[in-house]
Amino acid sequence: MRVFKLTRTLQATTEPAIIRGTKKELQGLVERFFTRNFRDVTARKTIEWGEPKKLANDAFSIRYKYLATIWDKNRTIIDQVFTFTAKGQFVSVKDLSKTPVLDESIKTPTSQPDHAHEE
Repeated sequence: MRVFKLTRTLQATTEPAIIRGTKKELQGLVERFFTRNFRDVTARKTIEWGEPKKLANDAFSIRYKYLATIWDKNRTIIDQVFTFTAKGQFVSVKDLSKTPVLDESIKTPTSQPDHAHEE
């Protein structure tokens, strides 16, 4: 006669952690977004981070203004609002403005994105 022993295994949840919506957290989510999207932005330099905002649906948003180099030649100042769920999942990005840079006195970013998190 065979005897089978039943065991219970606890499985780790794959649910993302709830974020608090701090400026650093949202900056990190924006940086992560850029590693997976907007491949035409070959370099960027932070101009300004806005303050985080908590939205009615428990999502968070942050404004990000930066100097972008598109395909290593065209330079544009882009101002956008990024929105993420309380679990840190990307919801949307909204363009506030895009201004081509024609003035050569504005320095072009080098080949790698700026990963500094100013506060």
